[in-house]
Amino acid sequence: MNSWKALSLILLTGILLATAAYAAAPVNQTAAIGGTVGSNGLVRPGAAVNEGDVLAMVAPIGGAAPAARANTAGVVSEVLVSPGQKISPGQTVARIVPR
Repeated sequence: MNSWKALSLILLTGILLATAAYAAAPVNQTAAIGGTVGSNGLVRPGAAVNEGDVLAMVAPIGGAAPAARANTAGVVSEVLVSPGQKISPGQTVARIVPR
């Protein structure tokens, strides 16, 4: 009986640890369009965002436009671009830890 309790406890602990690790994994956010990153509209690490929020603005030909939007709600853990940097479609611009 004690061995079943121990085995159950080990399995439960493993499941909880795996779930916590998965839930805390940052999600890459990529640019939909390319251009030069502007200083206005660039999200900062630690910012709480909702799905659809603008993460980075670029100045392609014709004026400023959102380059990347959050595809999940959470907290920005890292911003991988800086103002004045040229980015391409598909480039990761930020990482979000989902809520």
